[in-house]
Amino acid sequence: MAEQLPTSDAASQNLIPPARRSRVADWLFYSLVALACLGLLYVASLPGSPLIWLLPALGLWLAVGIVWLVRLISAIQRRSFTPSLVIAPLVVLVLVALFLSPLPLQARFALSRSAFEQAVRSLPENQAEGGSLGMVGTYRISEWTRTGDGVLFYSASGTGLVDQAGFAYSPNGVPKALTNSDDPGFEVLGWQDLGGGWYSWQASW
Repeated sequence: MAEQLPTSDAASQNLIPPARRSRVADWLFYSLVALACLGLLYVASLPGSPLIWLLPALGLWLAVGIVWLVRLISAIQRRSFTPSLVIAPLVVLVLVALFLSPLPLQARFALSRSAFEQAVRSLPENQAEGGSLGMVGTYRISEWTRTGDGVLFYSASGTGLVDQAGFAYSPNGVPKALTNSDDPGFEVLGWQDLGGGWYSWQASW
């Protein structure tokens, strides 16, 4: 009986050098890690706690973890380890530190600060509030309102729940009226000083 020839797919796989297959696998894995990093940094650069964006970002990291675990088991079986098995955990540690820090938000807002300052100057003086301003810098602003001598900008991303978040220009410090715990309405739960009279905020209704 004639020996059965391998299929064309199997044959083509056998023609690919193992080193090249390993490089392709590493490239695909690094691409997934990079995408997950961008997702998490994007969430960290938004005001408030945008769960609607955080969940997909965590889903990407779950995929990274599963792929990394499969590659680790395969490497143990083959007794052949690649740099990605060490690099990925280090990237995770760095990303967690960045995510828990104010740096991503501060860096992104710094790129948008001049646009927000221009927005404050261009708002009509005889109007207490208004609708969408479109893109202000790198943020989409859904509405704005005056508070004392300051202005609140509402981020279109919100928090993903019933709460809201955004930025505020308040040259005389945090508006005390918005942090009054006795107010049954709009109450800002947290402020982050961005310098120059600018803050990010998250509020509950």
